[in-house]
Amino acid sequence: MPARQRPPGKALNRFFAAMSGEDLAALEHELVPIELAFGETMLIPRTPIDDLIFPASGLVSLMLELPDGKRVEVGIVGSETAVGLTALLGETRASVRAVVQIPGHAYRIPVAAFAAQYEVSKGLRELVHRHAAAALLHVSINAACNAVHPVEPRAARWLLAVQDRVGETFPLTQEYMSAMIAARRPVVNSVLSGFKAAGLIRHARGWIAIADRGGLEAAACVCYRTDRERRDELLGVHADR
Repeated sequence: MPARQRPPGKALNRFFAAMSGEDLAALEHELVPIELAFGETMLIPRTPIDDLIFPASGLVSLMLELPDGKRVEVGIVGSETAVGLTALLGETRASVRAVVQIPGHAYRIPVAAFAAQYEVSKGLRELVHRHAAAALLHVSINAACNAVHPVEPRAARWLLAVQDRVGETFPLTQEYMSAMIAARRPVVNSVLSGFKAAGLIRHARGWIAIADRGGLEAAACVCYRTDRERRDELLGVHADR
C-alpha cells in the first residue's frame, strides 16, 4: 500500500509528510496498515525492537517499569512521530513499554527495511535525528514536570499534549490519567471537576473534550509551551500558537 494512502477519514503521520518523495518511494512497499487496539503492547522492555510503528491516529504511551513493579508514563506518541525510532540509533532492545491508550490506525514497517534506506539517505537520517531529539526533550520535560510542578498544571499540560495528537475529544478514564500524571485517582477526580466547573473541559464517563483551550493553556505549567515550541522547531513545524 502506498505510504501516502490514508486510512479512511484519518490524518497521515507527520513523519511521512516530512519525508522526501524518493524515501517514500523506497519504503512504501514495506508499509503495512494496522489497527491500534486499546491496551495493545507495541514494545516490551528488554526485547528486540523489530518494527517501527507510525500512528496516523490514536495514542501510544511510553511506560517506564520500575523495580517495584510500578509503571510511570515518560512520554506519549501520536501522529507526530513514531514508536521505536531509537532502534536506528543503536537501541536494539526496548527500554520502555509502549501501550496503546487511545485506539486508532497506524503503519508498521520492519526496522531492517527502514534501516536500509536510513543508511543511504542523508535526508532520512537527519529527519530521524530531529525526531529522536524531540522525543528525548519530551521525555526529559515530562520527568522534570512530574517532579516539581503541582498536579493541576501537570494535568492541564497532559490534556493539551493529548489534544495536540488526537483532537479535542478523546476517551479518558480517571484511572488511566492518574497513572499518566503520577497522581492518586481522587486527586485526578478533583482536578477534572475543577476544570469542568471552570468551563475548561467537558467531562462524561470515559470521555473528555477540551472546551476552552486558551483557558487550559493558562492553567498549564510552562512545560507545555516549552515542549511544544521546541518540538515544532526541531520538526520544522511553523504555526501560530
